[in-house]
Amino acid sequence: MANVRHIIAILPPLAFATLLALQNTKNAAPAEDPVTKALSDSYKLQNANDYIGALRCMKTVFDSNPKLYFPRLRIAYLELLANDYAAAAESYKAAALAETNAVEPILGLQLALVSQEKYDDAEKAGRDALARDPKNYYGMSRLAWTYYKRNNFVAAVELYQKVLALYPSDADMRSGLGYSHLALGKKVVAEGCFRDALAIYPSHAGATAGLGYCK
Repeated sequence: MANVRHIIAILPPLAFATLLALQNTKNAAPAEDPVTKALSDSYKLQNANDYIGALRCMKTVFDSNPKLYFPRLRIAYLELLANDYAAAAESYKAAALAETNAVEPILGLQLALVSQEKYDDAEKAGRDALARDPKNYYGMSRLAWTYYKRNNFVAAVELYQKVLALYPSDADMRSGLGYSHLALGKKVVAEGCFRDALAIYPSHAGATAGLGYCK
């Protein structure tokens, strides 16, 4: 510090001003590059529920390097949040091509297809997800629901039971299992499933309604 004071004392006014400017430059935060700023802004807009604005920002990120995996994945996720399920499905497919071993774009694709009630395609996506990650909760639970919606109630029961072996306290899965048994005409078994769900979550709407169907 003494050396700095000595230097300042002997500097002429213009040189002193230059030294201060250099010091302020060193202390200033580095400028954020446009791509990083666009990515940061996309999260801020997402948190404000402005998914369209967030998508515009992410397209700036994507345009900077269209071969990158993450921008494709994030665009798909924002399209999902914006309820543009068809666009999300295509974006998840593109992300899956960029990272051929990744499970997350397949799970996203599965959700986008289920949301469109495209259950044939959703079943294929679910099977693909579980081939990559056999005990994935989202892959199993969505595929169980897909089986139910495709009237494959036996397969739905089997998969709901597998999920519950890993997550025994999941009231939604117990309710789903109950409806699958109910569809097979097993009212007594279904009633037990609904009661189990309500023992975990007493105000579970689906299990409450299901219990009524068992009478």
